[in-house]
Amino acid sequence: MSAYLDYNATAPIRPEARAATLAALEVGANPSSIHAAGRRARAVLEKARGEVAALVGAPASAVTFVSGGVEANALAMESATESGLDRIIVGATEHDSIWATAHALSANVEIWPVDERGVADLDWLADALARGGRALVCLMAANNETGVIQPVAQVGRMVRAAGGWTNDFFAGEGLARGNPILASAPGMRAFVERELWPTLDLQQPLT
Repeated sequence: MSAYLDYNATAPIRPEARAATLAALEVGANPSSIHAAGRRARAVLEKARGEVAALVGAPASAVTFVSGGVEANALAMESATESGLDRIIVGATEHDSIWATAHALSANVEIWPVDERGVADLDWLADALARGGRALVCLMAANNETGVIQPVAQVGRMVRAAGGWTNDFFAGEGLARGNPILASAPGMRAFVERELWPTLDLQQPLT
């Protein structure tokens, strides 16, 4: 007998999610089409969009479905870069998709160190932000390899005060629903004035 314990990396699909996926696949039409079958597919898609928006406290218009975390990160970072940035600050333990996109978008990428527990060094960030220049700050809320939960609420406040953007690779609806500190972080979805809140499957585009 064996037990699967690597839920930080990925988790077995829940029966409810499996049922919802199969039901959506049975619709079998393009939601962009205007015929009856297409409109039925569009209704399924918009229902899902509304449910996700309600989960994270955002308007349905702020939810864009993407293929996964890599695409969500790229979309967020490209949008922020187009708005005008001087540099990108990336947490030392960030996902590879963040590092690859950061170096593709900017020649000025700074490594944000972590302590011996893997927690981002807030004093370092404060000094970096004090140097001036608009920054995009990338920090994973919950590390998929170590399970470390970062102080994203505090980071969001610091970055917003400095006039920058945050990009957060958010690790799951359980954290959003069950952790009020994470759910209310200024760097996340509910705060779209100056911040971006992408997840594995969601993206708040820059407007």
